[in-house]
Amino acid sequence: MYPFVCFCLLLGLCWWSLDSGFHWDEGIQIELVQQTLQSGSLLPSWYNYPSMSYWLSLTSLLPHLPTAMTPPPLTDYLLDVSTRPRFFMQVKFVFLLVSCLTVFWVYTAVRLTGRTPLEAAVAPAMLIGSWEMGYHMRWIAPDGILMQWGALWLLCMVAASQQKRLRWAYGAAAVAGLACGTKYPGGLLLIPTLGWIVWYLWEKRPSLWTSGCVLFTAALIAAAAYLLSTPGTLLQWPTFLSNVQYELNHYQQGHYGHTITAGWPHLKQMIIYLTAVQLAPYRPLALFLSSLAMIGLGWLWRYQQATAVATVSFPVLYIAYFAMQNVMIVRNLLVLLPFGVWLTALGVLAVYDWLPQKRYQSLWVLLLAGVIGINWYWLGYSSFTIKERLTNRFTAEAVAYLSQQADMVWLSPAVADALHRPQGNGPTAVIYAHELFPQPTDWPANNPDLYDRQFGPFEVNFAYYPSWIGNERLLILTAPQQQWLCQMATTQLLLSLPACVN
Repeated sequence: MYPFVCFCLLLGLCWWSLDSGFHWDEGIQIELVQQTLQSGSLLPSWYNYPSMSYWLSLTSLLPHLPTAMTPPPLTDYLLDVSTRPRFFMQVKFVFLLVSCLTVFWVYTAVRLTGRTPLEAAVAPAMLIGSWEMGYHMRWIAPDGILMQWGALWLLCMVAASQQKRLRWAYGAAAVAGLACGTKYPGGLLLIPTLGWIVWYLWEKRPSLWTSGCVLFTAALIAAAAYLLSTPGTLLQWPTFLSNVQYELNHYQQGHYGHTITAGWPHLKQMIIYLTAVQLAPYRPLALFLSSLAMIGLGWLWRYQQATAVATVSFPVLYIAYFAMQNVMIVRNLLVLLPFGVWLTALGVLAVYDWLPQKRYQSLWVLLLAGVIGINWYWLGYSSFTIKERLTNRFTAEAVAYLSQQADMVWLSPAVADALHRPQGNGPTAVIYAHELFPQPTDWPANNPDLYDRQFGPFEVNFAYYPSWIGNERLLILTAPQQQWLCQMATTQLLLSLPACVN
């Protein structure tokens, strides 16, 4: 019952604030639906991503079929539906609904390690408080869906390790195929799945023929699940190969402000994001939860080593793969969140078990409740800012802030004109996000210290998505932040920032 309550809370809050802006991939999926209606073909002829997102977008038409059966012609009616803003929101809701299933899988994965329902409740409580998950799930993009498959695979592998049954490994193979059909790197889930099967067969010592058949069956299940989701791999293979090659080149060449040097620089930034950002919106809390995840990993290694190897090998492989790329877009790391939350929950429970007295355990519970409460507050607060993104709330907040700063700020000409205030000459700069660079894509991304404060909706982590197509926001830049930006690029406004002039 408890995970269902968490599921409803997360779904309800994100649905309430679903109209949060426009992600660059969303138009593609709507166009593919319209293309299908016009051509009558269920093959999208576009494979930069596999076809899971396409199928989910197409299912959003199902509620309109009863009406479409009456004149005008079905295709004309559905084409008209697909152009309406309401359909756009319906597609977003389908993606949100599937992504929210992660709550059930993570809860069950903790239960399978031998924890009681009450103890396992820690995991969904922490998961639904993740702001990073919350805003990513509002997009028509494959990453929330891949996260859900990652969590389900985690459940299957924990069950396989605990119960030592091949059927769970076969289930994990099927999930790996569906994950690959959602986003190609999801296919990496198959490697630790096959690795676990090899370990299982080594323990059981069957004949070589039997072992080969078992491995072949698992690979066949994964391939069938993948082809079921993306049949164009075979049916439109020239287009498929061309699109996949484009994406491989894309991630080697770079992507605007998300370009990064492969190897250690990329690995370091991923570690920073995973440990200091993904689990909580405040860095101290995120680092605290990350330290608990390390404790959870230590507990798992000590008491359930086979489970540790089977499950943690995927995040290691996944991070290693992306470290070799020259593009860092943090939505690619969303699939790792269930693993982090699962390990954090195990760490929380391990510390609770180790505490010697009831009073210390009670204090520990209160501390964790406070941390989770702060995360929940931020998720709710960010949702309220999304609902008010078209109001003058943020302008009023900015004016109140500036009134307290006396002569300590410098306003860009556009900000000074909009707020009817003198430009000032203080060391702290106040700018509009989209005026600093000629194009939003010129902004350097993946710097959690990109700005000191913002006045605007929190529909996205702007430090990691500065090219976001959304509402305008005011950014407060300290002197070191201005200097860093001046080192990254030169524009007329950048050169006029106080720290860059001096």
